[in-house]
Amino acid sequence: MLATIFFVFFKIGILSFGGGYTVISTIQQEIVNNQGWLTTSEYLDIITISQITPGPLAINSSTFVGMKTMGISGAVVATIGCILGGVLLSLALYKGYSKLKDHQLMKDIIQGLKSASLAMITAAFCSMVLLTLYGNSDLSSISLNVDWRIILCIVVGIIIQRIKKLDSMKVLMIMGVVGFFFF
Repeated sequence: MLATIFFVFFKIGILSFGGGYTVISTIQQEIVNNQGWLTTSEYLDIITISQITPGPLAINSSTFVGMKTMGISGAVVATIGCILGGVLLSLALYKGYSKLKDHQLMKDIIQGLKSASLAMITAAFCSMVLLTLYGNSDLSSISLNVDWRIILCIVVGIIIQRIKKLDSMKVLMIMGVVGFFFF
């Protein structure tokens, strides 16, 4: 099982193009759908916790999933797998990029990757909205019953951030307290 955890998160580390938000749907596909290690609700909780803890989202998520599946050894193996995959890919890409950065083909590839990253971030955003509002990211199986307390929390969080000009961490802490009493 530890080898499986390592290789799953090694693959996630390699596929983490564009940063943490772009990998949310990849992690969900692998952890919830393919491996069945977590339910959708548990996965959403782990993403939420990963957002409020220091460090990159993919690494925090891998640590939490590893801990849930195999305890401390699972957390260590999942974290190493995620980091190692990204580091090895980054080193390889850097070598290639530093040699070819002035070629038009490389500039076109980078532009395409920027576009793909935006699409992946948008998909992750849509997935998180569906998971938060409906408890499911599959459009074909969602019901239109929305818990309006969630909508209210989202709106209040946005208003607090915009009017008070608070940083994201303070808004998350405030909304965490509100959520404790509200739900």
